[in-house]
Amino acid sequence: MKIKSIKSLLAKTCLLTTKKTSDNKYDFEIDGLRYNIVSLSDLTCKLVGSANGFAGDIVIPTNVTYQNKTIAVVEIAARLFEGCSKLTGITIPNTIAIISDKMFADCTKLRRVEIEDGATALGLGYNRPRGVFRNCPITSLYIGRNLSYSADDWGGFSPFYKKKTITDLKISNSVTEISDYSFYGCDGIINLTIPNSVTKIGAHAFEGCNGITSFTIPESVTEIGDSAFSGCAALTTLYFLSVNPPAITNSFTNNQSMTLNVFVPHKALKTYQNAEEWKDLWNLHGFGNTTD
Repeated sequence: MKIKSIKSLLAKTCLLTTKKTSDNKYDFEIDGLRYNIVSLSDLTCKLVGSANGFAGDIVIPTNVTYQNKTIAVVEIAARLFEGCSKLTGITIPNTIAIISDKMFADCTKLRRVEIEDGATALGLGYNRPRGVFRNCPITSLYIGRNLSYSADDWGGFSPFYKKKTITDLKISNSVTEISDYSFYGCDGIINLTIPNSVTKIGAHAFEGCNGITSFTIPESVTEIGDSAFSGCAALTTLYFLSVNPPAITNSFTNNQSMTLNVFVPHKALKTYQNAEEWKDLWNLHGFGNTTD
């Protein structure tokens, strides 16, 4: 009996030791950040941990140099930063393609998020995008590339759904589309600039952004989705720079259609007034030189 008990104890100890070793396994460490190789032939790696935990403002590098090899950082281990209560800022490089569900959930001091400029979209949260930044008091947000996320149990809302703490929002000219529900209910946003690279503003993109009083839609925008500006209580003025009216579908509430002052290039005023959907806007005005 004693021999059997000793064997059983040794087996349990072995399992515990193996699990601990597996949890802490990494291939190399650079500047306190730990990585595993993803592909030796492609020279890519995954961020899997930190020597001293994640605290303060963290910049995930685009690539690292190890044994005279330049290795691209293309992945972050699932939910790696979840519950990091001392993390205050994060920079996500353009080499990262996907951020998993709950990656930064419960990072209760995370105030700065920068998604670096890039040509490929960043996938957020798989089928649960709202969980990525759950309970994060983000105030400063920089969007440097298109964001991609799937419908979830709550109806497809974005990772920044009702982030009322966001006051400083910057969208770079690498962004071509503002996705559905992108900034739904973000009523801390006061100043907003949409770059001339954006061609589409998705459904409900700015719905409920009660802090915005006016902003300009660049000439690059050709499509505006359903209820894109619905519920923006303080919005009084919109400027459209294109001479071709963007396609709109129920983008404004009835009250907005009656009261919102919409300015368009003077030479295109009649075109807007005669365009379907735009006919319902009661206060269309021309701006600029009448002879242009």
